[in-house]
Amino acid sequence: MSIINWVILSLIIPLIVNGESTISYNLPKFCTNATWDENATTFAKEPLLHDGRNSIFISVYNIVYATDYNEHRIFLWFQNKTQITEIKPVQNNPYSLFVTINGDIYVAGNNDGKVDKWVLKPQNSTKVAKFSKPCYGLFIDVTDMLYCSVHDHHIVEKVSLNHNENQSSIVAGTSGSPGNTLDKLHSPHGIFVHTNLSLYVADYANSRIQHFLPGQTSGTTVTGNISLNKPTAIILDGDDNLFIADHENNRIVTFGPHGFRCLFGCYMSEGSTAYQLIKPYSLAFDIEGNIYVNDKNNKRIQKFALISNICNESVPSQNTMTTTILSTDPRDTLEETDIRYNQPIFCDFPSWHPDAITFATVSTFGQWSYGIFITTKNTIYIVSETRNMVTILLENSSRPIRIINSTFSNSTSIFVDSNGNVYVSDRGGSGIDVLTLNGTDKIMLSNMTGYCDGLFVDIENNLYCSIGKQNKIVKKSLNTSSSEWETIIGEGAANQSLSDVLHNPNGIHVDNKHTLYVANHNDHSVVSLQMDTLKFKRVAGKEAPGTILLHQPTAVTLDGNGYIFIVDQGNNRIVGSGPHGFRCVVGCFGSAGSTPYQLSRPWTMGFDSYGNIFVTDVNNNRVQKFILATNSCSLPYNRPKLCPYAAWNPNATTLKTDNIYTQRPFNVFVTSNNTVYALYPWDKRIAIWQNEYNTSINISLTNLEKPFGLFIAIGGDLFVSYTPNSEIVKWALNTVTTISKMNTSGYCVGLFIDINNNIYCSLQGQHQVWRRALNSSNENWTIVAGGSLPGPESHMLSAPGGIFVDAKLNLYVADSGNHRIQCFPPGEKNGTSIVMKRESENITLWKPMGVVLDADSDLYVVDYGGHRIIRSGPNGSRCLVGCSGTSGLDSHKLYQPTMMNFDSYGNMFVVDSYNQSVQKFYLATNSCDPSALIVETSTNIMTTTFTSTSSVQLLDSTTHLITAMQETTVGQSLITFIPKQCNDTSYIGIACNSSSSICISSNPCKNSGTCIDVNNNTLGFVCFCSTGYNGTYCEIDQKPCKPHTCLNHGKCNEASTTTFNCTCADGWQGIHCESLVNYCDLKNITCHSNGICRPLFLNYTCECLGNNYYSGRHCEITSRKITIFTFVSKTFSYIAIIALIVVAMFIIIMDILKYCFGIDPVAAERRKLRREKLLAKRKRVIIQRFTYVNAPSKQLATTIPSITVEHTSVW
Repeated sequence: MSIINWVILSLIIPLIVNGESTISYNLPKFCTNATWDENATTFAKEPLLHDGRNSIFISVYNIVYATDYNEHRIFLWFQNKTQITEIKPVQNNPYSLFVTINGDIYVAGNNDGKVDKWVLKPQNSTKVAKFSKPCYGLFIDVTDMLYCSVHDHHIVEKVSLNHNENQSSIVAGTSGSPGNTLDKLHSPHGIFVHTNLSLYVADYANSRIQHFLPGQTSGTTVTGNISLNKPTAIILDGDDNLFIADHENNRIVTFGPHGFRCLFGCYMSEGSTAYQLIKPYSLAFDIEGNIYVNDKNNKRIQKFALISNICNESVPSQNTMTTTILSTDPRDTLEETDIRYNQPIFCDFPSWHPDAITFATVSTFGQWSYGIFITTKNTIYIVSETRNMVTILLENSSRPIRIINSTFSNSTSIFVDSNGNVYVSDRGGSGIDVLTLNGTDKIMLSNMTGYCDGLFVDIENNLYCSIGKQNKIVKKSLNTSSSEWETIIGEGAANQSLSDVLHNPNGIHVDNKHTLYVANHNDHSVVSLQMDTLKFKRVAGKEAPGTILLHQPTAVTLDGNGYIFIVDQGNNRIVGSGPHGFRCVVGCFGSAGSTPYQLSRPWTMGFDSYGNIFVTDVNNNRVQKFILATNSCSLPYNRPKLCPYAAWNPNATTLKTDNIYTQRPFNVFVTSNNTVYALYPWDKRIAIWQNEYNTSINISLTNLEKPFGLFIAIGGDLFVSYTPNSEIVKWALNTVTTISKMNTSGYCVGLFIDINNNIYCSLQGQHQVWRRALNSSNENWTIVAGGSLPGPESHMLSAPGGIFVDAKLNLYVADSGNHRIQCFPPGEKNGTSIVMKRESENITLWKPMGVVLDADSDLYVVDYGGHRIIRSGPNGSRCLVGCSGTSGLDSHKLYQPTMMNFDSYGNMFVVDSYNQSVQKFYLATNSCDPSALIVETSTNIMTTTFTSTSSVQLLDSTTHLITAMQETTVGQSLITFIPKQCNDTSYIGIACNSSSSICISSNPCKNSGTCIDVNNNTLGFVCFCSTGYNGTYCEIDQKPCKPHTCLNHGKCNEASTTTFNCTCADGWQGIHCESLVNYCDLKNITCHSNGICRPLFLNYTCECLGNNYYSGRHCEITSRKITIFTFVSKTFSYIAIIALIVVAMFIIIMDILKYCFGIDPVAAERRKLRREKLLAKRKRVIIQRFTYVNAPSKQLATTIPSITVEHTSVW
């Protein structure tokens, strides 16, 4: 090898090593099934950040950098946000920044293309580059080339930081010429340069990501047919997967070899909740793989935490039939080897977001997509009627992983069995195409002229087909080679009595009990057939009273509890059943349309494993995804189970306040955990009792004038209506921070949120009840009760007060001005008055203000003018408390009560308005046996009224039978509850064999509390609670240590009754043991040769810069190659230096001899050389003389003579 080659290598190798060390950003590696928490935590927000157009950068040292556009500054967060450094002022309106490995900060602002470099110590800046226009994106590659995306000129430029000329060159786009061809850009934003020097550009106005190879001016669109909308940022992970800020779609997406996936903001609607974004602008990884997003229009930086990155699951291939991503959702109760579709288990009151996400459009599957199927692994199959193909997608991707073309035509139904075989109806060929991994097969409908409108394969591998044209359901076994079909219902069936029940059947479903369900399209019903017994039944729609009205249903499916969900195609909605009957689930706004909350001719539906609903919305040429919003198994309020003869202690207990209230309370709400909220409109306060024996907590409502309506949602959010601005305000749990406001045309006296997440408002001044959906883009209110004027007719109301909506969506209204309770079934404008009868007489109400229902739908009415609480149900109506007939201050009287509510034990909380208090009436007995009641007309402890046509036989104190219905002067029976007297007072009951001790008989104290009988207590007992518990029944857990207080196997230690500390397992730290111990810092690890220390669980590792050059625990081992190159490099350096020194010394010595001592050792030699040069320059003159030698004679004239030439030189 030549010396020149050695010199070149000695110079290039150090540059390569130094080039690797310049990677200052994080390149985490993720498994294909990595997941992030979609609910972000806010890392920074206003007032720290004043504008959303901020760029963020996170270094390999986990330092977070962010520009603040309006305030012309940069923030640095050290050590997990605990230390903040500010650099100000930087350039005007900084657009972008990049940080190198040594901590230098490069900033570009709105200043005609100048880029400054900032250093922290000392804090100053220098200009390093000048581009043609401001840089919307900055990046420094591994060769120290600085890249700038010039938005205004539609190009990307670069300049070397290692040279002083700062002459930039264009690497992508054409200056001043925007376009959408592969060699052009349009308003580029974020950029990323790979270590192989290829360039990625967020081509903003072209809504694409362009990839330019080194030296190439024509790019490649790397995101294929993914629908982006003006992306602003692009970063790569360690496996070259792209992560993109999809600006106008308000989401973050990723794209790589395994397809497209939406990560955050995937609901396709902007917002400020933890799972929403508004115009995300930039993003970055930290060293743990968490993703930080600049949420521009929310003026905040959101942190999405990496929660799972375990690479133990296979991934889908572009060439496979189905995906293999496993669902870990606990609601997947059936093994996929048995059933391939999802049957999620829902609680009694699930609800779905009314605004759907458009999952796929005509560009994905073609026009008129009717059939959809979703596997338990959340792979979605869509069949198109016009394209004759099956499109297969993953749930989080709009990019197909496979498209299957076949010979079928005009297909409307599809089913996938447990082996992955795809069954598609072929309407053109009157058969069924079976698409397998090995090819395509055909199952013919022998002896039939129709085609399959519905397909299903049951758990015994029987294939079912509904033939609408022939009004038939047929089946055949897939376990045999027989081509014969068996008719289940219709002409030719074994049971001809059912031959006329079907009218154009469509979708079908067979459960694991062999019950067949059919969407009977033209009969407007859903029917079922128990195939073992041939028992037929109409389960919904026509001739199925008590269910729901349907119009041309097209599909039916079941959830994990066996409840039915129906595509009600003619009504453009999805309906479902549950333990409380049928109700509309999505598309419940009554008309077809193309908004996110509307459907137009829905055809089929399916669940994913999480309970989300996918619907083929045919006329809109889209597939809609409705996200499961809540799956709570409890209501936010209490509906206790109360026997017909339940009774309450007539003497109430007043809930204590801090005596600051001078005005009357109006409303009360008791949550399912027995927290009591009372609303004081004139004092502008809400009082909260978490334990009614303690003084209340107060929430000030100083900004709200005369708040009346009150409701607490499942998540704890408070809804309060107030008068002057006619608004409903929503507050977050445990705060008074306004989340949102809803405008009304008046003040709401009553508020209620039903199980479908619709909010109701009773407008007393407008004499109407309004309804609108929460969390929907549709902000319009719908009038559900009342007319334009007050009146007594069934469709009218007068000054309505409290309202209640049951699980069947029946609306109950306290129609105060008409002195009645009105019930409006769903969709009905004409209400029914609830008649309250006592024996043969009606009970007259006087301005009822409140109404609630118990678990059996018995009504409890707050009779404002009658100063009492009345119960009404199938067993009649009777007064419960305040039954003396007069108002007063006594504990057994009420004075104009307004509202009431139950706690979970059945105790009643009543707003005693004019007595300025909230009264608690304890449930005294909940007996369902009337024989336990004793009549004693001489007492007035409690008054009750029963409606019954027969006499109730009761025992008096002398055990004689008497008749219970005895009238007093006020027309009421005076009944008291007296147990039979036993000789031994420690026992009660007819047989005197039950203990009279409440503590022994019922043990009411929970959580190991000690019960003590106390005769002078209204309850008859007192609970002494164990440490950490409180409440009347020790039901309130106040222990600071909960099961998940200390994470990652940490042990919780209670330091006091209110404080705790966590003893963390090895490798974890933090208040809740939530953070990994950083062993790099703990052991003060230094990685040699510019290596980077990465903390691991109970360990650390040094990542060496180039595994071919350095190795060892701390990168302390240098490879032989580096050693040789270093030696050669140093050797040639030493030789060069010595040569330079010798030359320099020779010159210096010669100058000293000549100029200092007058000695010129080379003077003579210099003169000689000068003379020789002079002689060489002179021209010589040559004279030539020719002489004949031996001249020939005449005889020899023929002989040639010799000639001699003599030369003479003349100088």
